[in-house]
Amino acid sequence: MLNAEAQTLATDLTVGKIYAAMMIMEYYRQSKAKKLQAMREEQNRTPLMFQRMEPPSPSQEGGQGQNALPSSQLDQGGGM
Repeated sequence: MLNAEAQTLATDLTVGKIYAAMMIMEYYRQSKAKKLQAMREEQNRTPLMFQRMEPPSPSQEGGQGQNALPSSQLDQGGGM
């Protein structure tokens, strides 16, 4: 009889078990939020070494590229 009662107590859902699960979830959420905030702050502090470049759209392929100098700068010897 004692063994059957011990098994039912182990599988019963109690207020204490629910409260403990809620506390664990709250700690997990806070920990995750702190990590995300720290990562965002570090990314904002660290300058990007390279700027992201998008490939030219099909309409830009025939004309100037995205990084080309304007024609006024080319006429003035803006090239290197």
